[in-house]
Amino acid sequence: HDVAVEAARRAGYKAETGFIPWPRTLDEVKYGENLLIAGLSRVPSREDSFTWIYPVFSLSRVFVTTGPVINSYEEGREKLGRIAVHYGSMEKTMLLAGGFAANQLSFITTNTPLLDFLVRGRVDALYRPLIEIKWLLRGRSDLRRLVIGQPMQSTDQYIACSLRCDPVIVEGLQTALKSMQ
Repeated sequence: HDVAVEAARRAGYKAETGFIPWPRTLDEVKYGENLLIAGLSRVPSREDSFTWIYPVFSLSRVFVTTGPVINSYEEGREKLGRIAVHYGSMEKTMLLAGGFAANQLSFITTNTPLLDFLVRGRVDALYRPLIEIKWLLRGRSDLRRLVIGQPMQSTDQYIACSLRCDPVIVEGLQTALKSMQ
């Protein structure tokens, strides 16, 4: 978010930001015009739906449990009953593509307290970006019993624009982002 705002500023634009539910954000940017989205995974299913401006970071996902360490999709499919994922998220897409049954996934909203959901036994695992898990765990000594698996499946996260995006905006943002490296 901050990177996109700064890139827009350097390109001579004033960015207006908002935080809305992820599935709605995807649709609004996809079908809108000259709208930006930050932190979007570039995967084949999205390739033709957005104008890809620039990769800004990479995310690795992990399984987090209160029980056995899960270091692979195979272990997850065999040992986990319910895995919490955000509705419309890349994690949902990854797990389904990785052979998980739809009934193994428990869809949660963005305002769900993820770690509490896990600790209270409502799900067997979370499948989330490692950096997010580390952020959620900061200052939570009561959660030392959580087990974090090895990082898996990494995706580049892009700043993207609507499919209908002015080429002048794209070029300006790309130039600004390259200068920020």
